[in-house]
Parts: sequence; structure tokens; C-alpha cells
Amino acid sequence: MLNIAYLLPIIAFWHSITTEIYKYKENKNAAHNIVNAIHCMLYIIQFNYSGAMNYTIHVSVGFYLYDLLYLLRSIYEDTTQLSRKMLIQQRTVYVIHHMLSIKILYDFLYIENNVILLQLCNIAEVSNIMIYVTYHLYKEYSGHRHLISFSEFIQFLWYSYFRIINIPIFIYHNQ
Repeated sequence: MLNIAYLLPIIAFWHSITTEIYKYKENKNAAHNIVNAIHCMLYIIQFNYSGAMNYTIHVSVGFYLYDLLYLLRSIYEDTTQLSRKMLIQQRTVYVIHHMLSIKILYDFLYIENNVILLQLCNIAEVSNIMIYVTYHLYKEYSGHRHLISFSEFIQFLWYSYFRIINIPIFIYHNQ
């Protein structure tokens, strides 16, 4: 069961991380990308080096709840109606993703053999690492087109390997 006593401090933790990164980054999108990358790395580390899967799920649910509030607040704070409409269109996919992720992680708490499903989440998070790297390079070093192109190529290979090759092999071996 989701424990509110875990979630509130975890949401506060994500808020603290975001606030601290915002102090040092002018580009808020780049800062938000760093927070997302930290969540990704924390999930991977907790999954691979911690036996506390219940807590790992709570950290991710807390992140998705915090990020959902962040997304909704960023839409609300936009001052122009046209810009707000565009933000709603852009962020709807993320809002749906976060709500589905929270529901799926919540369900994982009640499945007896959830390690296989959590391993799939781990593979998916590992596949996302290069997305955060490439986005960061794009936002912080936009003048370095060759570096960004190389990173995009590595991202394509990395993401393809994990999502197209690794996940189906994992599913095949765990049927």
C-alpha cells in the first residue's frame, strides 16, 4: 500500500532538489531535465543495489506526483492564453504518462512477483539515460552541433538496443 508518511517527505525531497538546481541554472528546462535524470539514476541505483523495492516504488511515485504538480503549475503560471494553450498541448502526454506510471507502480505493490515488472522498468529507465544527456547538450551547448549529432546517434543506438532488443529478450526469458 502507498504510505503517505513516505510520500510527503519524498515529494519535499524532489522539491528541494529542484529548488537547489534552479539556483544554478538559468535555463529552467535544462534544470528540469537534470531533476528527471536524477530520478532515473536513483531508480536504477535503488533497483540494482537496494533490496527495498517498496521504498523504490515510493520514491518513483513521489517523483511522479511532484513532477505532475510541477507540470500543472507551469501551465497555470503561464501568463498568455495562446502560450498556455500550447503548453497544455505539449504537456498532456507527460501528464498522462505520469498518471499511468503512478497507477502502474501502485499496482506493483500488490503483485506478488513484481520483481520481473520492476526489472522491465529498470531496463526502460536505463534506455532513457542518453535522452537526458542529449537534451542537456542541446540546451546547454547548442552551438556544438557535431557533439549533439554524435550524442543523438548514440542515443538512437542506446535506446534501440534496450527497447527493441533487450526488453523482448527479457520478456522471452521470463515467460
